[in-house]
Parts: sequence; C-alpha cells; structure tokens
Amino acid sequence: MPTVIFQERVRDYSAWRSGFDGNESQRAEFGCTNARVYRNADDENDLLVMADFADEARAREFVEVVRKVQEAAGVIMSTVSVRILPRE
Repeated sequence: MPTVIFQERVRDYSAWRSGFDGNESQRAEFGCTNARVYRNADDENDLLVMADFADEARAREFVEVVRKVQEAAGVIMSTVSVRILPRE
C-alpha cells in the first residue's frame, strides 16, 4: 500500500480545505484511504498532505488528476513537491 505525499503552499487554507473536504468521494474512487493534512505551525498555508492508496498504479493516476486541479484550488504550483512511497 503506497503513500503519496504532497508538500505545497496554498493561497488561503480555509478555501483550499473546503475543496479538499468536498473531494473525498473522488479520492475514494482511486482507492485512497487515510488522507491527512498537516500544517506548518508557523504558517497555516504551508501544507503536507499524506494519503494511502490500494496500489501504486492508482496512486499515480490520482496524482495526475490532482495536478490538473491544484492551481484552481489555490495551490501555488511552484511550491508543489510530490512523492510516492511504496510500502515495504
């Protein structure tokens, strides 16, 4: 079960969070479980988002879908880093 990690900055956390929460069903379609958001204690717009997936292929598909909507969601694209970590 791989874990996908997004590190990014957003323009407005509250607006971004509303979109993230409203996207739960789409995450589930890709086999995403245990999605969690961490914010920098000194900057609420600096985020680390982690999510587990049923398999790596679906995780990679999800990352491509998310990349297409991140900017509209208020993500500052120049700050985005994505890692897919396989579970050993």
